[in-house]
This record gives sequence, C-alpha cells and structure tokens, in this order.
Amino acid sequence: MSAVGLAEHAPAQRPRAESGRAISLLLFEAAGCRMALPSAEVAQISVSASELVGPAEASGSLPLIDLNVHFAAPPDAGLWIEWRRGDRTGGLRVVRVLDVVSIALRALRPMPAWLCSARSTGPFWGVGLDDEEVFLLLDPARLPW
Repeated sequence: MSAVGLAEHAPAQRPRAESGRAISLLLFEAAGCRMALPSAEVAQISVSASELVGPAEASGSLPLIDLNVHFAAPPDAGLWIEWRRGDRTGGLRVVRVLDVVSIALRALRPMPAWLCSARSTGPFWGVGLDDEEVFLLLDPARLPW
C-alpha cells in the first residue's frame, strides 16, 4: 500500500459550532492516550515507515519515534504520521488515527501543573477536550529526535 495524504486517510473533519479563532487538530491514539497535533503539520499518514517520502527520507535519515515505545507502553502495530514543521521532519508511529477536528483556541489549556515534572511539560504543551474526551496536545519538536 502506498503512502496516502491526510485528506484521503483521515476521517472527515467535524464542524464545530463555536465561534472565534480555531485550530485544526489530528486526533490519534498512542500509549493508551488520546493525543493531538496540528493537522497543518501532518504531511502524510502511512501504514509503513518505509512509505514516508520526503527530502530526509531520500537519504535514509528520517528520524522515527514509536510513541508507544517512547512512553513505555507495549509496542503495537499502527500507522505512521509524517510530521513537518519548517525544515524539521520526522515519523511518528501511532496506534490509530481517530479524527480531524476544529477546536476553538479558547478551549485549549496549558498542561496542568500536577502533570509537569521539574517545571517541564515534556513533549506536551497543553490539553484539550473533544466531545467530553480529554486529549494531550503533542509538540513533536520537543521529542528526542
């Protein structure tokens, strides 16, 4: 199976009734948690890391992180998300992609202090709520590439 673009592979975006500024997020499951990242930073979703294509991959140097393994959960088969921000890129393995949603910026919150260790939020910059389900906002730039 060849790599497919986000629009072809992800569920249809659900409209939100909230007004104001919003951000489109890709919701996914990894390490037993619901997580999200800006959908604008998703270059493609693939069933195999070898199917991710781009400048770094051509030289065989695309950094890959299995989020289950990174967060000390048992490895699990899943999809690969190619993340891109500017000239940074990497492959993230997730268990499954759940949805693409538009969330009002005012509905997002910084990481709660009790989830932070040593004044660091690790790879997360906030939390959000989607249909009464909490998710963590992942910042892949904070991962140890």
